[in-house]
Amino acid sequence: MANNIEIKDGSGALRTVKTTDTASVHTPHHNAQLRVGGSDVSAANPVPVGGLSKNVSGSLTRPNDANVYAAGDAVTDSTTSPAQITFSGCARVNGGSGVVLGALLVDSASQSTKGSFELWLFDAPVTPDNDNAAFTPADAELATLVGVIPFNSPFVGDATAGAGGNCVYDVTGLDLPFVCGGGSQSLFGLLVVRNAYTPVALEDFTVRLRIAQD
Repeated sequence: MANNIEIKDGSGALRTVKTTDTASVHTPHHNAQLRVGGSDVSAANPVPVGGLSKNVSGSLTRPNDANVYAAGDAVTDSTTSPAQITFSGCARVNGGSGVVLGALLVDSASQSTKGSFELWLFDAPVTPDNDNAAFTPADAELATLVGVIPFNSPFVGDATAGAGGNCVYDVTGLDLPFVCGGGSQSLFGLLVVRNAYTPVALEDFTVRLRIAQD
């Protein structure tokens, strides 16, 4: 990836080069200062030399009921005005890109019959279905789909039954490249259940995406 780099010499004069340039940069003055992205290079603003790994989280708390989900139902935070899951800061800049390498789903409950879930990940905002209603993404929304991440095999954390326990689903080996749309740095998710699942009231779901940023 090419980056514009400014060399500021002791007189304050600037010369802009790219990191892909092979020519040496010479300045006639002492005390030359390297600048990247319009800021002086320092410990707090180092020269970018490659991809950056980052964990990005998004979450939802389902409604205060224990209504059973049917296979193919949406899992959201409301039965009337649900919100999408927003993963902020997936890219380093607006419209930036990267690759999703893995994902972790943390469930705040440990039911005897565990849920089988999918995270549908988009590069543009989407409209979620009401909780416990059929999952019905629009054709236009699917055109912005980055990928579908399955969460099928949970590891039990706290084995206490129901709301007192918890479990996690860990998915590795993903390779989902993305470019954030709409001039944002975010990705957006919808959670779907693929089996008959009895939830607990106010059950929390947190998804952590492992991302390599460009």
